[in-house]
Amino acid sequence: MDTSARWAEIATELYQNRLRWATETYDRFLADLAPAIRRELPSARPRVTASLYGETQVGKTTLLLTLLGVDPDRMEEIGDTLRAGRPAGMSATPTATRYRAAATDRWTWRVDPEEAQELTEDEMRKRIAEVRDAVERGRWPLDRVVEIGLPISCFRDRDGTAIDVLDLPGVNAVNAQEDRHARLLLDTWVTASDVVILVALVNHLPPLRPAALGIEALRHWPRQLSKFRVVLTYAYSNLDTSEWLDTVPPEERTLPALRSDIRAAFDVANWPKLERSDLSWLYPLEFGKSWSTLVADDAGHPAIELRDEALHQLRQDLAQSVRPINRLRRAFEAKAVAESVRATRSRELDQAVESADLDVRRQKKRRQRLVAILEQVTAELADLAEAEHRVAAVGPVAFTAPPLPDTGSRREPPDITKAERDLNDAFRRHWSAWRQEERRLRDSLPATVLASATGPIRDTVPARIGPIIETRFAAIRDRASAKRAGLFGRMSGRYHRRLTADLVTAYRNASGEIAGVFDRGVWERISAIRREIAETTSGYEVRRRRLETSLTDTEQAIVAATDTGRRRRKRRDRERDALDEHVRVAGEFPARLDARYRERRAELIRAVAAATDPLEAFGASLAVLDCARAYDTIRHGR
Repeated sequence: MDTSARWAEIATELYQNRLRWATETYDRFLADLAPAIRRELPSARPRVTASLYGETQVGKTTLLLTLLGVDPDRMEEIGDTLRAGRPAGMSATPTATRYRAAATDRWTWRVDPEEAQELTEDEMRKRIAEVRDAVERGRWPLDRVVEIGLPISCFRDRDGTAIDVLDLPGVNAVNAQEDRHARLLLDTWVTASDVVILVALVNHLPPLRPAALGIEALRHWPRQLSKFRVVLTYAYSNLDTSEWLDTVPPEERTLPALRSDIRAAFDVANWPKLERSDLSWLYPLEFGKSWSTLVADDAGHPAIELRDEALHQLRQDLAQSVRPINRLRRAFEAKAVAESVRATRSRELDQAVESADLDVRRQKKRRQRLVAILEQVTAELADLAEAEHRVAAVGPVAFTAPPLPDTGSRREPPDITKAERDLNDAFRRHWSAWRQEERRLRDSLPATVLASATGPIRDTVPARIGPIIETRFAAIRDRASAKRAGLFGRMSGRYHRRLTADLVTAYRNASGEIAGVFDRGVWERISAIRREIAETTSGYEVRRRRLETSLTDTEQAIVAATDTGRRRRKRRDRERDALDEHVRVAGEFPARLDARYRERRAELIRAVAAATDPLEAFGASLAVLDCARAYDTIRHGR
């Protein structure tokens, strides 16, 4: 083999293996990391990629087409085709999609593992619509990436055609299945991407707040600014930027100054601490119709230079960020990621413990309320038992009949008027006796029973019993008066003993009826009260049993919540120890890299010393220098 061929073989082997020592160290380091941290770092694979994330309708696809160098005059035409029949203002990307420049002036379509197909514009619309329909019906696999080739004539700037960026559908889509598909895609592709471009409207930053991001892989972006970039769209037609451009002197209108002005909005919004103080990760951009309208009649608009510089820097940034050696540098972020994961998980664990403690406190308060109510119900039952005993002990009242009418002398009729008066007096005496009995009966009842009663116990004689007795007495008196009127008509002023006897009998019956009315009234009243006491007691007994059951359940809930809190505390302590260990391991990469570099350098130096072939010795010497240069680039970014 001649010298040139031999050297080509040696050089090829050196180039292919130049980073193997670093990638092997990186792979072993990844294997030792906790899954939650490992997911945040790229694998040392040969292919690299970038992806776009943002809510629907923030301009992600238009941004990507701009990065690729699509002619702004063709942007509306391309966008109309990609929407595939959807009206303007609706998301164009149904699933993970790559856009490229086709080799010809026709559209191309490719879905792994199929070969690319050339399509007409109408055929492309139909294919995109079919994919969208499959997504909305939940029938499009997450791992199937669509690759669309745009006609070569659409490109004005060929510098961007080599950019490999994955366009992901926007979240918060109107269709629920489409939104679910988008979120699942993000979980898959954001983790796998070397660079993630977060896209948001410049006047609507809340969707980028870590707490608002529902995708776990995105929540730590402020601590991973070597992986994440932020593009703010509509940045120059925004009122705040317009005022800034008008008020800032021309010599101070620089991209860093504009970034600093926009950065203040992040501070105002109470963002978490960002990893880097420099703002090279922030790109204010604008494109599409709003940009065309802004600069249509002003070729010297101050926003043009700033926007073009930001776009150029973003393209360069993407090209540099996807270099394999830069992917290895991501390992230096592992500790910051682990600390962020630890902080997030610690908050979740603390919240879980606090939730259990809150449940215990809530159940104890419930128990306290139940005990107080149960004590009150028990006291009510005791009062009802006492009331039943007292009512049962109430004796009968002696209701005496009024005196019979005086029959007078043999020749004189009896004094009927006096008899009526005696009957009325008897009624009043009985009424007074009834009132006294009523007071005695009510006085025998505990105050708590009177306060809680709703039926006969709360009735008073004038309110309910009085009218009944008044009616009965009036009927008796009317019968007696009618008897007297008939008697006087038959006597015709003469005295007859038999008629007098009839009068006496009538009044005797009347007075007896009055006594009976009052006597029955007392016993009816007592019976009604006892029935109500029994019914009320039964209701309280049911309530007490329910309270006792609830109290038992609450006691069990307290025990369960206390046990849950104890288990969660143990889990928190255990996981915190594990998280601390994860942070420790995540911080080992610099030391591991240093150790492996020293080993590799020593190996190469020994190879130089042992080489007998000058070409091999020269190649090994170059490998020593290249190893040092690669180490310096990985370690220090130089």
